[in-house]
Amino acid sequence: MDMDSLSIFDSILSQSPAVLLLRCSHGFRPYFHGCPGFLNHVGGRGGDLPSWQRRAASYQRTVSHEIQSPISPSRFWNAIVKDSHNLMPKLMPEIITSIVILEGDGGVGTIRQSNFTDAIKDFSYWKDRIDDIDNDKHLFKYSVIEGGLLGKKVKSTTFTLEFKGGIEGGSLCKFHGEFEIVEGSVPKEDETKEMRGNMVGMFKAVEGYLVANPNAYI
Repeated sequence: MDMDSLSIFDSILSQSPAVLLLRCSHGFRPYFHGCPGFLNHVGGRGGDLPSWQRRAASYQRTVSHEIQSPISPSRFWNAIVKDSHNLMPKLMPEIITSIVILEGDGGVGTIRQSNFTDAIKDFSYWKDRIDDIDNDKHLFKYSVIEGGLLGKKVKSTTFTLEFKGGIEGGSLCKFHGEFEIVEGSVPKEDETKEMRGNMVGMFKAVEGYLVANPNAYI
């Protein structure tokens, strides 16, 4: 994986409180694929695509990762997915000022706006839309539709989170992201380091809160 791809990935992950927690101190190693190589990986024929399709595919990126946590799937789900608009500003007031539900009731089609402090230098807010939510399977999918890095470093961003039963009552947290980068857009190294620090802090805040409050979000 090249450093430009890693920098783009770090920047993309900074676009979501729910995703930030997945970048933790568990020895993170992203599985990063760029087309047309990724097409070959999944059985496509990236090398045989017409030149215009290869150029378009070169800006498509996906990333997948899994981590173990001692927190149960249901508690993570209730805290991160169902109540993030209340919990995240409380746990990370130095980064998040508020998360407001603009439309919907928390189901598919719901639009939320996350507002940030000056600690986030590239943007002050973003809006996301819930594309899929399955309370039984603990599966959550959403897209950033406005603000954030859209139009600056990415053209589109979609995330999927899934929480499965893990070891000794804990969780196996699965993350998958898909995004299209803007041609020629590469974040600065100091931006990448700052975003990485925010991700680690977010995970520790959420997990630490749930460990310290065993009756919360059960």
